[in-house]
Amino acid sequence: MSAPIASTSKRRIGQPIGEPVAKKAFSIFTPVKDRKPCFKWLEATHTGSESCLQGAAHDAKLPKADSKHNIKLAMFDLDGTLIRPRGRSQFSGDETNWQWWHAAVPKKLKQVHAQGYTIIIFTNQLIKSNQLAVWKRKIPLVAQDLGIPFLIFAATQKDQHRKPLQGMWQVAISNIAPRPVYDASSYYVGDAAGRANDHSDGDRKFAYNLGLWTGTPLAFHTPEAFFLDQTELPFELSGFDPDAFLKETQDMPRVTPTSSALVPNGRVAEVVVAVGYPGSGKTQLYRDHFASKGYVHVNQDTLKTRIACISLVESSLREGKSCFVDNTNRNIETRAHYIDLCRQHNANVRCLNFDVPFAAAWHCNLFRAFVVPNSDRSLVPETGYTSFREAYQPPTTHEGFDEVLTVNLVPKLEGKNVQRWRMRLCQATSAERRALQALA
Repeated sequence: MSAPIASTSKRRIGQPIGEPVAKKAFSIFTPVKDRKPCFKWLEATHTGSESCLQGAAHDAKLPKADSKHNIKLAMFDLDGTLIRPRGRSQFSGDETNWQWWHAAVPKKLKQVHAQGYTIIIFTNQLIKSNQLAVWKRKIPLVAQDLGIPFLIFAATQKDQHRKPLQGMWQVAISNIAPRPVYDASSYYVGDAAGRANDHSDGDRKFAYNLGLWTGTPLAFHTPEAFFLDQTELPFELSGFDPDAFLKETQDMPRVTPTSSALVPNGRVAEVVVAVGYPGSGKTQLYRDHFASKGYVHVNQDTLKTRIACISLVESSLREGKSCFVDNTNRNIETRAHYIDLCRQHNANVRCLNFDVPFAAAWHCNLFRAFVVPNSDRSLVPETGYTSFREAYQPPTTHEGFDEVLTVNLVPKLEGKNVQRWRMRLCQATSAERRALQALA
């Protein structure tokens, strides 16, 4: 359980506590002709990994695991953990605008390397293209000054590679067979730890998620604790908590009231209008209960327009077929089209209202797009969720429905997805954390 946030003195993000940083940032006095190439950027390993930059310092490689030994990994965030700006801003100046986060960092990293750990850096770099070009020139300077092998992976877009999602880890091991398993002594160090003055909690979530993804728990440390031996401060993780949600809903019925049949037997043609966020389980419910009963699936993602959806419902009713309208159907005006058609054709019309919180629906969106292996579902943009929330009008029988049932989110999980659904997928900045708390 997360500890409560404790008050600490304000500090600039990435600003270490204790001994000052080393004055030397890197060596710039060695003649260019005498410098040996110490770093190279690598080609994308496979289609879909182009947004994840990959680099290797001093010919670093990820070792293969065998049946007797797992690999020892020391994994780190970059900014605010290993390095920090020399100036006031991370993005001012050129590639020389960096220094070690603390004088202890390079010494500690060399000790880690000597202990047989493979060093990997995972960093989010969602920055402008010109800033990214400067940043890419910075990393060889870090490698030059450090002088030991390391691998680096950088997520440059808001996609499956961005921490706290597991995508960068998947890229890291994609060319290794068999897939390596890290040793229990492995760990991850990052400054985005959910403490009172941290800008985010993405690093702590990333370590937690890798443990669930691989099945091997991964220790997490803040840079203050790892490099400076300071006591870990209390923290609080933001956003949707899958564990808490599962506990709260484990005994909840799928549909209420339970006295009503989800799919009636022997009833004449009807239209079922689903209402809910994208990712709230509408399509899954159709597949589980309505498809086998011959209900026509009406979905605007497939049919492209609302007019096409209405037309399909009308033609189906003329043929005596039942329909399941699998759209968000957020307001009375949208739902009225289907209610009116049912009245014209003397058909029953029911509503299934998917009672799923915003945060839970967004989690499901991320999960099905980025976590479920070989998923055919793409990420629904955030605007699809905010627009639903702003326009949502709870459905009632007063607008013409014969019955309104409430559908609760009961995740259908199998195999590794049982554990992986517990991953903390949302990275929230301090401002976003406040916004999410306001929506709770």
